[in-house]
Amino acid sequence: AEILKLDIPVLALGHAAHMLIAAMGGACAGAAISKKKANVQYADCKLFTGVEGGERYIQEAVTLMLPADVQVTAGAGGCTVAFEDSKRSLFGVQFELERNDPDGSTILKNFARDICGCTPWFTMDAALAEARRALTEASIEGGFAVCGVSGGVDSSTLLALAVKRFGAENVFALSISYGQRHEKEIESAKAVAAHYGVEQRFLDLSAIFADSDCSLLEHSSQDVPEESYAEQIDEADGSTVSTYVPFRNGLFLSSAASMALSLGASVLFYGAHHDDWAGDAYPDCSIEFVNAMNLAITQGTAGQLHMEAPFVSWSKADIVKCGLELDVPYELTWSCYEGGERPCGKCGTCIDRNRAF
Repeated sequence: AEILKLDIPVLALGHAAHMLIAAMGGACAGAAISKKKANVQYADCKLFTGVEGGERYIQEAVTLMLPADVQVTAGAGGCTVAFEDSKRSLFGVQFELERNDPDGSTILKNFARDICGCTPWFTMDAALAEARRALTEASIEGGFAVCGVSGGVDSSTLLALAVKRFGAENVFALSISYGQRHEKEIESAKAVAAHYGVEQRFLDLSAIFADSDCSLLEHSSQDVPEESYAEQIDEADGSTVSTYVPFRNGLFLSSAASMALSLGASVLFYGAHHDDWAGDAYPDCSIEFVNAMNLAITQGTAGQLHMEAPFVSWSKADIVKCGLELDVPYELTWSCYEGGERPCGKCGTCIDRNRAF
């Protein structure tokens, strides 16, 4: 209720929408839609301008009792899934906005720009300039760079940026095996490293994950989920997704830091991006994690080495756009969690890759 006193636009998503309607004088009853896809239809309003009706996955939508001055702006099967008080610019949406979701992006842009009046400042040119600035500052320090290269889209793009700033002769690619289901990733990592003419090092840390039942591991009893990360996050109910390998990236970065320091490198590049940590799908890709690891590496090496993660606030689509400008050989990369002849097209990372392109 305190936020309503600020007299500012509010957009509440998921369970926050239930809290908002209660603060506005309404009420919530039992669940009307639970953990399924529903056909959502939208009213003609600012928040949903440019959004077409259709199926969306809804974790939970409850029956709402709206105050007299609140309008229904979206419904599904007789259930109110979105509402607004246009006079006070208060908006509630009972479904979550999926990562790499065009409609979700449209809704957020409508709220930020048309309702809040924010001016867009982020452009790919500005983002690329910032990434290049960070890489330039690192290269000025001299020495070498070590770049983690998994064989996927993100790390291959990061390797291209590192080579552009340091030169291939001053970059090491580091690829790590962790007991994954297939060798496709490592094969792609070798192909990408060879394309850029960089020296490549390898580590095998699979023994550390011998007791994990993560679905990405070769010995796991679980199947890789065939659904988007957003659906997995909803089903996980606050836990990590089943493809989260226990503190894998923390282990990778610690090992990489030791190797980088031994090689005389001054910077370690890490390809984490926004879509991987949104919703806590992979907490070891978050900004908080990146900052904590960079501090640990910097402190633990007496300032001789630091970490850069220039994509941590970027979407995968942003990374692909950057990579296309740099002519990254994406045909050499592999993203699928399965190891078939062709990508499955159904796992979370295949879905993310397809949406990004």
